[in-house]
Amino acid sequence: MTFDKKTFEFNNVKSVYYTAGEGPPLLFFHGGGAFAMAYEDTLTELAQDFFVIAPDLPCFGESDVPSEPWDFSDYAKYFSGFINSLKLRNVLVVGHSFGGGAALYLALATSAVSKLVLIDALCIKVSEPFGKLLSRVAREDLRRFFTKEIPRDVAEDYVVTNLPKTGKIGRIVKTVKTCVENAEPDLEAYGTPTLIIWADGDRTLPLSYGKALANELPGAELKVVPDDHLYCINNPRKTASYIRAFSIN
Repeated sequence: MTFDKKTFEFNNVKSVYYTAGEGPPLLFFHGGGAFAMAYEDTLTELAQDFFVIAPDLPCFGESDVPSEPWDFSDYAKYFSGFINSLKLRNVLVVGHSFGGGAALYLALATSAVSKLVLIDALCIKVSEPFGKLLSRVAREDLRRFFTKEIPRDVAEDYVVTNLPKTGKIGRIVKTVKTCVENAEPDLEAYGTPTLIIWADGDRTLPLSYGKALANELPGAELKVVPDDHLYCINNPRKTASYIRAFSIN
């Protein structure tokens, strides 16, 4: 399937996004450190039933890095403008990992979001310092390239070496840190129908975090699946089938 590549600019921040398919609109937010087309197989499956819109989130892929750190509410403001620009209504929003936080805050910001799917999503506060979370993410990334467990000091060296505190990469890290440390959405009046898909082998954001998120979101449905943090990349057809079934219920 061919994806059309387009651009959008709002408040002096330009982003790249991709579209494919026909049907109800589905806005897909990728995980932190990734980019939209890293999920191409999953997006292709979804485009069989939806008009898929998949941006590179600002800070990632080919999109701009804001000059000042953003939090998830800034992502929500940006993509509220995006939805308005495309004149979208009744949007199904899907967010994976870091993209889940942006997706949840967007659902809180605009009534244009009709349903929400969160996949191993970082939406509420984690119970550990940001540096420890980042180190664990690095260990999980490295574990994919080696057969043995990566010692913590090696992972921390990897983080320090690859994530400097200045320049473009530094601004990205500051945004991620700001989002993670300020992930405290006001859910008192939350009412968007929500499906949470969580892998029981997720070592980046463990299932206990997913269960806590499900408890925070009134009426949310939690579906536990066998895999790891990249479930939606590893299982495109299964992921699309769950989203499809949820969208028509």
